Parts: sequence; structure tokens; C-alpha cells
Amino acid sequence: MVVTVWVPGTVAQEDSQQYEAKARFLANTPGFVEWPASTFKTPAAPLQICVHGNFLFGTSLSELTGNATVNGHRVEVKWIRKEQDLPGCQLVFVSRSEATHYDKVLEDLKNAVSLTVGEDQNFLEAGGMLSL
Repeated sequence: MVVTVWVPGTVAQEDSQQYEAKARFLANTPGFVEWPASTFKTPAAPLQICVHGNFLFGTSLSELTGNATVNGHRVEVKWIRKEQDLPGCQLVFVSRSEATHYDKVLEDLKNAVSLTVGEDQNFLEAGGMLSL
């Protein structure tokens, strides 16, 4: 049995709340991952959360990570425009705006130590690790 509940509000409000939740998830997830030492080039290297494609959560991800650290690594948020700049990112969020490029993005990350997060089932089917 499927139950649908309608709550008054605008689509823009719902989208805003959805992307705020995604930003909170991305900001908190690195602390729950056991990152191999080989993940970082140096012991002082930052842990990079990289966003590829449209980022409808705006600056909230950067604000949520603020001065956060994970196992002594400062958390840094980067917006990536080119797939070839993704290696070196520990957590990679791939927006659904990049759906036609999922294969290319994941291919460029094939040898990287990266947790890949997308927004739809197609991302998982292309080989992504998590979908929000």
C-alpha cells in the first residue's frame, strides 16, 4: 500500500528544504567514513568535498562545513566544472544536471579513493556509490 501525503507549500520551498537536507548529509558524511591513509597526499592535506554540476544548495554546504575537521583534515568544499579535476576529491557529489556524463565522471574517478554521491537511480546504475 502506498500512501501519499500532500503538505501545503510551494515547489520552491520543497526544493529548498530537499537541498538543505542534502547539504547537511554531505557535510556530515565524511565523519562517518573510515578514510585510508592513502586517501590524502600528505597528513595535513584537506578532505575535499567536491560538487560537480548544478549545486542548488548554494553556499549552505560551505557554511555547514565551516571550520570542520575530520581526523585532523580540514574539510574543504570545491565546485568542480571539469571531470578531470575530480580525482583528489574524497567525497564527490554529482548533480543530476550531469546525468548524461555519469559514465565519464565515474570513469575519471575509477582509480581515485572517492565516495561518489548522486541524486537518482541512474547514478547508481552507472556505478555511483550512494544516491540521495
